[in-house]
Amino acid sequence: MDHPIEQTLAFLAAANEDYRSQLLAARDEQPGWLSASQLQESAHLAPLLQANGAHHKSSDQQSPAALWFGHYIFNIMAVAVTCYLAAGRVPDLRPASVALRFDEDGEPQAIAWEGRRFAALAGDPAADHPDCMPLPDADALRLHLTQQLEAHCEAIILSLRQNSRIGVSGLWLLARDYYGSAFSWIGELLGNQPHALEEARAAAALPTQLARQRDFICVEHAGYTYQLLDRVSCCLYYKTDEGHYCSNCPHRPMPERITLIKGWLAERAAAASDAGQATEASTS
Repeated sequence: MDHPIEQTLAFLAAANEDYRSQLLAARDEQPGWLSASQLQESAHLAPLLQANGAHHKSSDQQSPAALWFGHYIFNIMAVAVTCYLAAGRVPDLRPASVALRFDEDGEPQAIAWEGRRFAALAGDPAADHPDCMPLPDADALRLHLTQQLEAHCEAIILSLRQNSRIGVSGLWLLARDYYGSAFSWIGELLGNQPHALEEARAAAALPTQLARQRDFICVEHAGYTYQLLDRVSCCLYYKTDEGHYCSNCPHRPMPERITLIKGWLAERAAAASDAGQATEASTS
């Protein structure tokens, strides 16, 4: 029988084929794999940052580091949050237990969850498995998830600081915002965003370096709703040659951010209407 964490990854991959490459239980045969622990070494991290900087046409050291970190840590957080929300399990998030495959631009393309330790509630069917750390309640499991991610972030942030001129405080701001965004996005994919937002707020209130005070802003327009994270961090995309402020960039005033989101929701509504009309025409 498959290991419980392998079962969890397979279950989640089957539910969403688009993210199968982020839910691997072992490395595939393609090149470009690195253990997350190897990213603490300049010999491995520096080439990824250089490739990312070339891809974004960056002339400074900070923007490639911020952009790379955002893409990297959001992928890690999204999978961990998915396991937590959908299966009530937290995979092994130690850097030595996670491997990533990077493309020629230094971007993560796949994640292999090689560790077999995991945490789950005491009532989980696999709670008596030798690799399981059973926890008494949801509060304890949420704290374990957040502390594991905090430790993973800390190792990568220190390495990024050594390989670029980016400030540690700015990277922690990014990590906090991406943690909140992961809950919101995964909650929407799972069809239970209200519960995910409750979890995001509970995780943000924990005494860790991922704690954040800002909340979500509910934007309603054209029959659609969007939970806008009140973001305080900047990914520095605007500093690249091709860049600009993102729609939810804190450099933009909040009314401007909300207006941009409403525009996107209007486009989404229009696309849905066009698709509905096309379907109606094809069946008439």
